[in-house]
Amino acid sequence: MKRLKSLVGRALLLLLGPDLASRLISIVKHHISGPEATPFGFREELPKEYAPLAANYATKRIEGFLLSKRMIALQDKLIANAIQKFFSQTGCLHDVGTADLLSTVSEFRKVFLESPITMNVYGANFPSGMNLFCLARHLSPSTIVESGVYKGQSSYFLSAACPRASVLAFDVNLSQVAYRAPRVVFRENDWTETDVSCSGTGFCFFDDHCNQAERILQAYERGFRYILVDDSWPIEVITGDSWPPLPTIDMIMGDTLDPEESVEWIYASKKWTYVNSRAMSDLCVRARQLIKATHDVPSLYRETGIAPTSAYKFVELI
Repeated sequence: MKRLKSLVGRALLLLLGPDLASRLISIVKHHISGPEATPFGFREELPKEYAPLAANYATKRIEGFLLSKRMIALQDKLIANAIQKFFSQTGCLHDVGTADLLSTVSEFRKVFLESPITMNVYGANFPSGMNLFCLARHLSPSTIVESGVYKGQSSYFLSAACPRASVLAFDVNLSQVAYRAPRVVFRENDWTETDVSCSGTGFCFFDDHCNQAERILQAYERGFRYILVDDSWPIEVITGDSWPPLPTIDMIMGDTLDPEESVEWIYASKKWTYVNSRAMSDLCVRARQLIKATHDVPSLYRETGIAPTSAYKFVELI
C-alpha cells in the first residue's frame, strides 16, 4: 500500500507539477480524513453556520476573527488595559477603571458589528472606532462636534457612545454619507459657519485634514476643552498621510522648524511643500499656549491584530 501511494504521488507530480499535485493531494486528504492538519493546528472549509458572521465581518474589511468566547474576553481585557493606561495619563479620564472600560469595550463589539456602513476604506475601522467610542463614552459630553464625516461611521459611533449628547456632524461635502445616525444633526458646511458653543462638557473630533492650530483656537473660543484629532504626524514623518492637516498637533508641540524653513516631500507622485512662515509660526505659538497636554491614543494593533486607519491625538486645553 505504501509503495502504491508513493507511485501515485510520483505520477501526480510528473503530470501536474509540484503545486497542483500538492493541492490535489490536500483536497483528497480533507475529504477522506477531515480537516487539514497544519504545523499550527487544523483548518477546514468555513462551516455553513459561520457564513453569515464571516460575511458581516467581510463588509467591515476584517478577514480574521475569534470564535472562542474566552479568547474574545481575554482580548477585550487587553484592549481595556491599553486604553486604561492611556486614560491614566490624562487629567480628565485618569480615574476610569479597567472594569468600566471592559464593559464599554464589550459593548462596542456589538455596536461595530451592527453598523450599517460597509467597506469604509478611509474611515474609522475596529481599533480606531474602539478608541473613539471609549473616549466619547467616558468623557460623557453634553455636546459633540465632528468635523469630517465621509460615510458617517464615526457619527454612528459617537451617537451610540453618547445617546444623550447633542451630536453635530459637519462636512463641506456630505454626498458620500452612507448612513445618517438618528439624533445626529448633519450640516454641509465648515463648523465655524454655524453658531456652535459649549457651556458644559464638550468634545470635538476633527478628522477633516484642516489646519490643526486653527482648529485649536476655534474650539477654545467656543468653549470646548477636549479634542481628538486624526492624522497628527510629526513633520519628520509627514509622509504618513496623503493629505496632512498642516500644521499638525505634533508639529505645534514639537516646534522643530526654523523661521521661514520649508519642508518638501513626495507623496503619490506629487510634490508637497510646507513653509513655516512667520504668520504660521505665530499661529502655532497661540495654539500651543492654549494646550494643557497632548496624548498619543494607542493604536490597539497588538491588542486586536488589526491595523488602525487613524493616528489619533487627544488634546486637553487649559
